[in-house]
Amino acid sequence: MSYPFISFNSTVEQLKTHLREHCGIEKSGSKKELIEAILAFEEENGFVRPNKDVAEHTAPVNNLELPLEKQRKVRIKIAETEQDRSDVYVSINDWDALIKRGVEVVVPEAVYVLLSKAGDQTFTQEKDGSLTEGFSPRYHVTLLGYES
Repeated sequence: MSYPFISFNSTVEQLKTHLREHCGIEKSGSKKELIEAILAFEEENGFVRPNKDVAEHTAPVNNLELPLEKQRKVRIKIAETEQDRSDVYVSINDWDALIKRGVEVVVPEAVYVLLSKAGDQTFTQEKDGSLTEGFSPRYHVTLLGYES
């Protein structure tokens, strides 16, 4: 007989029943304590839980991995330059924006990360003939803070 994994979204009573019937453990307590007991039993007996349940219960989600509409928002300003005063077009998946330079705007955090990493790879030749690599940012983006 194979071990049946129980969802961590189950009720406290279902977790207690699972512990009693499948793990041979009589335990009472909070839902968190019951889940910890189940995880300890599975680890001791070499059962590998499918990644979905473990990840949703233990690992916090990185803000940049969330969909854009659920990410925390940041206030940014893109500075004008002598060479370029035009608006900046940004597109990530289905999200598009035309950001005016010199104006404070609120955007998802992934947009700020994208703009701050945008740039050109440059190379300078040294006197001995070797090349020195450099990075030239495309936009001067100022992070003004996070929206609450």
